[in-house]
Amino acid sequence: MSSKPMKNDQDIEMYPNIEEYKHAIRNIQNRLLSQSFQYVPSPSDTNELYFCAGNFSVVFRVKDNNGKHFALKCFIIEKKDRLARYQAISTFLDQYQNDYFVAYEYLKKELFVTSSSAKNKDFPILKMEWVHGNTLAIALNEACKKHDIEFLKIICDEWDNLCQFLLDHSIAHGDLKHDNIVVTDNNKLVLIDYDGMFVPALKNMTANEIGSSAYQHPKRNHLMFNKDMDHFSMLVIKLSLHALKQNPDLYKYNTGENIIFSKRDFDNIEDSQLIKEIQTLNNSFINMLIKDLRKSCSSEKIANPKINEIVRTKEKVFKLRLNILFTSLLLLCIFLYVCSYLTNEINIIDEDRLIPAVPDQGNLYMDFADIEGEFLPSNKDKHFFVIRGNAINCYQNSRSKILIAAKLFSREDQLEDEEDIHKKFIVSKYQEVYAGNILFNKEVLRIDKDNIIRYLTHSNNKCTKSNERIPFLFVFFDLPSNLEEYSVQVVSSEACVELPQTHLKTDINTIDTDVMPPDVPDQGNLYMDFEDIEGEFLENIIEKRCFVIRGNVINSYRSSRSKILIAAKLFSKEEQLEDEIDTNNKFILSKYQEVFAGNILINKEIQKIDKENIFRYLTQSNNKCVESNERIPFLFVFFDISPNLVEYSVQAISSETCINIMK
Repeated sequence: MSSKPMKNDQDIEMYPNIEEYKHAIRNIQNRLLSQSFQYVPSPSDTNELYFCAGNFSVVFRVKDNNGKHFALKCFIIEKKDRLARYQAISTFLDQYQNDYFVAYEYLKKELFVTSSSAKNKDFPILKMEWVHGNTLAIALNEACKKHDIEFLKIICDEWDNLCQFLLDHSIAHGDLKHDNIVVTDNNKLVLIDYDGMFVPALKNMTANEIGSSAYQHPKRNHLMFNKDMDHFSMLVIKLSLHALKQNPDLYKYNTGENIIFSKRDFDNIEDSQLIKEIQTLNNSFINMLIKDLRKSCSSEKIANPKINEIVRTKEKVFKLRLNILFTSLLLLCIFLYVCSYLTNEINIIDEDRLIPAVPDQGNLYMDFADIEGEFLPSNKDKHFFVIRGNAINCYQNSRSKILIAAKLFSREDQLEDEEDIHKKFIVSKYQEVYAGNILFNKEVLRIDKDNIIRYLTHSNNKCTKSNERIPFLFVFFDLPSNLEEYSVQVVSSEACVELPQTHLKTDINTIDTDVMPPDVPDQGNLYMDFEDIEGEFLENIIEKRCFVIRGNVINSYRSSRSKILIAAKLFSKEEQLEDEIDTNNKFILSKYQEVFAGNILINKEIQKIDKENIFRYLTQSNNKCVESNERIPFLFVFFDISPNLVEYSVQAISSETCINIMK
């Protein structure tokens, strides 16, 4: 995505009307200053242009000489600071390229229009890529008619992803609605119409529009122009999509100006007929969104402090409490599950059984076995609570750095005026550990708390093969008196490859942690590959012995990249205690280093130069543009090496898009 820089424009008081623009577009080949286009006729009437009109502009569909389609946006009404706004938005979108926005170019004096309402002259237009697909309005209409639940599920997830992108980058669209969202042919969402958009560079301006009333907070006005102004629209659209997923017939509330909600629902939320009908679905997740909407409508502020929680897919948990043993005959499989894992009065909640539709962080295909919890007495810290079990790698590839979380739940006493008769559960303890770090009970009792936690949180880099089990351990201290339940879930893991010893020197294995990158926001590292990685020991005259890692990083992006930052980790083998039965050696991270690719020294230079100057050279930000599929070498030099070094890993951390000016 790119857009050309724009110069300051002069104010234009009058613009042509739609009919005058249509006349110009019909003769477009003779009316453009720098571009060459043909108009595209309407699919329903070949004598009519393909266009759509709004309150402030009209958009025409055109194509170039190669048949590529574009949208030309022509302005009907002058808006304050239009050029400055488009320039700020353009700069932002160039910096954060993504799939949710389309590339555009502001052409200052491009289209000549003969006009009775304005002077006969060249007027500005906005040229942008044409997004192939239907608006969300058309897509939802078709899906609800067909009761296409699978499509509605996909759109619910895609909407969460789009909203999260806006929140993560502190930007707002300003007019989120069904007509400004396009569903592409592969069911991805793309935003269009950026007239009211906010980016950080526009923080001192006011809004030039306040959006459609069917999506906006009742208190929205032109003074509210910041990164938070989409919060209400995000919630309204999320609730609408999930309600339609449960009952597509609710689309009967669509008026053409909304999805299902309208301004009158927000103005009188307690008496909304739509809300009452949605509540009959008896869906706890949707009821929670309704509660959030009610709270937001009653607030004077558009900003919603819970918006990040709202847009994320909610965690689903099996709450298997003791009384379910007597009431869950209809849920026999859950009953058997509880019976197999209960060991005392505290029950197990496996939060990884219901997997949410979220990007895979390396936790979606992990399972558990042999989970048990027990109290251990201690003279120092009263009682410990210990959770043991095995994590099972159900991925088809090997995984390492398997991070697991456990939560302890306590009962919270109710307030006297609360109507809910059920006591509430609160998280009283939370802990994350890496699988593979194990202690026996007698070791837990004799080691102090800080060293236990330090040991359990070591990043264990052992490769766990597909369908293989790896043990884990949690040790909780300072326990609450009303402890009731606990839960265990996998947080993340990384793909790893165990290379044969013959591939490398000095019997040190290489683990390429970037082989299968997780589906996370791209920092410029997801499409980097490695080759020719090797490690060797060298004798340095000044610093004595050092360990060197060399290799090439391959830019697998389609664009050129620069400032390619790479990290390497050295892992040492930790000695076992004499009475340990487990024969698996534990790995601990002993060294970590980050360097920029392209900074290279030969061995004889490494042997002569002191440590500080080597580090200073390797960590310089190398701005060389690496073209797509091109290789660039890298180098790591480690000093003060552990004598029991056994493995090392290499992975890409980040890179930036660049343009090779010399080309």
